[in-house]
Amino acid sequence: MKVWTKSALKIIISLLLLVSLPAVPVFAEEVSPAAVYLTITQPSAEESVLAEGRDFYVWGNFSNPSDTPVNIKISLVNEDGKVVRMIQSEVNESGVTPESYVNMDRITDSYYKWGGVLAPDLIELPGGYANAENKLLVTDTYYHGMIQGGATKDMGTYFIPDENGDLKEIEGIITAGKYKIVVEAFDVNGKRVMMTDDLRKNMVVPEQSVELTFGLTNASLGLFRPENTKQKLIEYAKENNRRTYFDWFPGYFQMGSGGYEIRERWQPNNAIEVVNYLEGTLIDNPETADNTLTVYHVGVKPATYQVELAIILTDGYVDSEKTTFLYYDIGEPDVTWRNAATGKFETLPGTLKEFPKVSAGKDSRIRYTHADISAEDNLLSPGNLNLEALNNSTLDIRVDKSPYNVKILRGENVIFYGVTRPIEAEVLPLETSDRGIPQDQIITFTYTNEILGTFNFPGKLNRTFIGGFTEAGTNYEFGHLFDSSVTENLPYGKYKFTVAGYDGEGNFVKGTEAEVSFTVCKSKRQMTEIAMPEILRNGYIFGGAASAAA
Repeated sequence: MKVWTKSALKIIISLLLLVSLPAVPVFAEEVSPAAVYLTITQPSAEESVLAEGRDFYVWGNFSNPSDTPVNIKISLVNEDGKVVRMIQSEVNESGVTPESYVNMDRITDSYYKWGGVLAPDLIELPGGYANAENKLLVTDTYYHGMIQGGATKDMGTYFIPDENGDLKEIEGIITAGKYKIVVEAFDVNGKRVMMTDDLRKNMVVPEQSVELTFGLTNASLGLFRPENTKQKLIEYAKENNRRTYFDWFPGYFQMGSGGYEIRERWQPNNAIEVVNYLEGTLIDNPETADNTLTVYHVGVKPATYQVELAIILTDGYVDSEKTTFLYYDIGEPDVTWRNAATGKFETLPGTLKEFPKVSAGKDSRIRYTHADISAEDNLLSPGNLNLEALNNSTLDIRVDKSPYNVKILRGENVIFYGVTRPIEAEVLPLETSDRGIPQDQIITFTYTNEILGTFNFPGKLNRTFIGGFTEAGTNYEFGHLFDSSVTENLPYGKYKFTVAGYDGEGNFVKGTEAEVSFTVCKSKRQMTEIAMPEILRNGYIFGGAASAAA
């Protein structure tokens, strides 16, 4: 990205202003000789649909090469051309919002503010903290404003001046419809300031604008890390007309190494994008909630767990026909492993699949994704998945994509990996009513075989990613190990297990009835023969075929 000096910007924009002024509309008001560089970064084009009542940020790049201080004004205009919300900055003689105007001390815990970034949410001057129309700040490099739709009216900032200058509460919320965000600039004397959003184009304009729609929630939820799962979720959302959220929620923002978090602001705004409980909506309400949530890498702290899944549980929609849970068919966005047959690394892409609806019964709440097998006792451990080890050419680990029917040699360790659909659960509230900890899930499993008896396993997973980072206690995923002490003396043949899952109180959970098996083979050749139909059906050599040459 090219960085322009202030003097260079001044020359470029002055030339643009000189060349293009005759081509722009004529305004009744006076036009300032100054001009600025300004873009609208957020709302982004990908996030132009919001839930009714949503607060939202408007921010973008800004540079003023002139010596004339410039204020920014942002308006939200409805289809009838009426301005329904307006915010405006108040800069000093240096052309920036004074730090003293923003009371960052309202964030009392220093953990939630870092690097000196100011929050427009906390502007107090001019007009007071309660004033919704002063929530816009300007720096040397960007502008940043908050428009309130009604989601956080209880925070005490949902007021505007009346004709006498006294503050009155804004009536209602922003309801369903099409709107336009208009960004304008004015000098301190109220004269309009022209602007450009691209220094390479020979044009200045009087304003910038983007379209925005408020309407139904149809979110695609899930963790956006690591990068490979982020891209899978984006692709899924585009293909299925779902919405993902990468723009900053009001109350949560980072710029460079600085940022802040206002939990009572961002959490309600996040929550209503999942289940909109606000009063005064026209079409967006709990009954219309339509969400997809990917069960992958869901730890105990992310918003996916504590806000998005929590409100689905709180409002009783976890088993709704309009709540869809997804999982990766191989348990991962992709798996890179060493093919023991060739000695080469191979990457198998994962595909997002839908859990069956709970009305399907039997195994509707459990899906097996892959199995890892190794003759070395220290490479596989219960409740752990080590993607780093799979990617290590010196370690003997095989991957079987047919986890319901696994082939092993006598004395080998085999671990079954899978994922479960969330179950109904109470939610323990945290700092706001929109954030909490689900209190139950499928937490233990039994595997029963007529000959070998019953084995008990826990229901969470520790995952180590390539690079060494480990996420402990991932919810709704598991790794169940039958080690060499179980398999070393077994007669050759197939061992079928009946699986059952139980909640935190030991109650059996319907929909966890499943069957998996491992076959103890006499030789690698026999493993090849057994695996051949699976190889031909899938169209690639994986699982049993790799095992055969190990």
